[in-house]
Amino acid sequence: MPKHPVLSNNDLYPVVVKILQNEAELNQFVHKLRLSGLELTNGLDTDLLDVALDLLGIPTDDTLESDSDDAFCRDWFYDTWFDCKRNPKKFIALALQAKKKLGD
Repeated sequence: MPKHPVLSNNDLYPVVVKILQNEAELNQFVHKLRLSGLELTNGLDTDLLDVALDLLGIPTDDTLESDSDDAFCRDWFYDTWFDCKRNPKKFIALALQAKKKLGD
């Protein structure tokens, strides 16, 4: 089994969309709690975005563990998600395009 499953099965697509929708909803909920004055010391970080990226076959961010020039950073994916989190399908398309360029 590959280290990172690839979105090769059409059945996974709606699962990844739902995971990203849940990530966006959770972020919105946490934001509302903070606006109301409630600080979450442990947060509600579930790493759903990382789960979605794993399912899309995006390599794991290993910049903290590696001093190598070959280290992989997921920052572009995190930034892109922030810019289009209201549209998970658009994010998936952009992530898969970026993944394809990584393989080239």
